[in-house]
Amino acid sequence: QPQLFNQFSEFEYLSNASPPEKNINDTNAQSLFQEIDKIIRDRQLYQQPRLSLRELSTETGVQEKTLSWIINQGAQKNFSEYINQLRVAAACNQLINNQTGNLLDVAYRIGFSSKSTFNAAFKKQTGMTPSQFCKKHTEQDSIQRAES
Repeated sequence: QPQLFNQFSEFEYLSNASPPEKNINDTNAQSLFQEIDKIIRDRQLYQQPRLSLRELSTETGVQEKTLSWIINQGAQKNFSEYINQLRVAAACNQLINNQTGNLLDVAYRIGFSSKSTFNAAFKKQTGMTPSQFCKKHTEQDSIQRAES
């Protein structure tokens, strides 16, 4: 069925993106992604360690292949990158608001299952390690308090 593949760019085809169900197209993929993103954020599903597409499929009622395609289209990232993005954002919020304990506690609390994965995802997204991020924000807080 070549007409199915005419919808996809060369990159999507080469990256094994699955074609969506017949009633889903690029236009409504964005609105479907927004609905799925809202569910994930509202229920804080990203905080589940080892969250899988299968589990998310069960939560949303959307088939795994379709869910993967929607996330790829809507977030412009694969499932793991998207979930790690949400986790790193949550970590930043916790670190800025001093809800820490220690960095490893934060990593586990927001859904990472290893320190190395947390550090790699954090650095990829923010450009600095979690320790550097904390140090930077501690210094900024000190400067703001001194100016007050």
